[in-house]
Amino acid sequence: MMQPTDRQPFILSYTYMGYMSCLWKYLQYVMNGYEKHDQDSLAANRGDLCHQIFAGYGGKLHRAGRPKCEPWFHDEIAKTFSLNSTPDWLQSEVLDALGDFPQIWMINPKNPNYFESKMAINRWDWNQVKLNPAAKRYDFHKTAIPQDVICGTADHIEIIGDRAIITDFKSHFKSYSYDDALDNPQLELYAWLLFMHREFLNEITVREWGFRYGARNESGHTWDRETLDARVRPKVIESFAKLDEAWATFGNENWPVQPGMSQCQYCKLVCSRKLELLGRNA
Repeated sequence: MMQPTDRQPFILSYTYMGYMSCLWKYLQYVMNGYEKHDQDSLAANRGDLCHQIFAGYGGKLHRAGRPKCEPWFHDEIAKTFSLNSTPDWLQSEVLDALGDFPQIWMINPKNPNYFESKMAINRWDWNQVKLNPAAKRYDFHKTAIPQDVICGTADHIEIIGDRAIITDFKSHFKSYSYDDALDNPQLELYAWLLFMHREFLNEITVREWGFRYGARNESGHTWDRETLDARVRPKVIESFAKLDEAWATFGNENWPVQPGMSQCQYCKLVCSRKLELLGRNA
């Protein structure tokens, strides 16, 4: 089956799959480009800077074949702040979140390690996959032959023979129990994408690691290929089906609005039904 040529590509990520409960939000953010004008929150800015630091530091360790080097970590912090012209107040937020990270985290440089790994699958040919840790954006879906894609960016992937570990770093204040990763759609999608990209893998462990408080604070769960595929693939197919139906019915406007506290409370779109739900005037 060929992708339709009369519309922009559909993009599915963990975040965008969450918009399936209110397709109007997907239309505005993904199809009409609202996200380009969206202002990030403090948490998002803090997390983005932390992830840039981790990726630069981890990549340097791996290339040098070293498990850890605290001075390099601090060099990466200074470099990241400089490149982003980070204001002093945000620097303080980042430093407070990082805590003793370089003392409690290390890599095994003998294994393949990937940082900020961008994974994507072409919806119309699931055998056409792409893993490009160096890519800045998913630009391949905007090529001469646009592609609907399922995509995700994993913070850290370590390959150990026929197993892998995916770690998702968190800069917020949550304290994890080990079972929190069992029902985590974000990590499920990352692991499913990695299974699709690496056919030799038999199992993948996913971890959420909150690095605040200067101690290991993590949750984890291990998936086998068959179990995870049965869990994630139907969700991906269902999400694309909803987008197909919305496009066929409404074109590029008036997609269904579904107000609800979970999808409206933090939505920055101006929507009369959202404002009504929240008790505000349009």
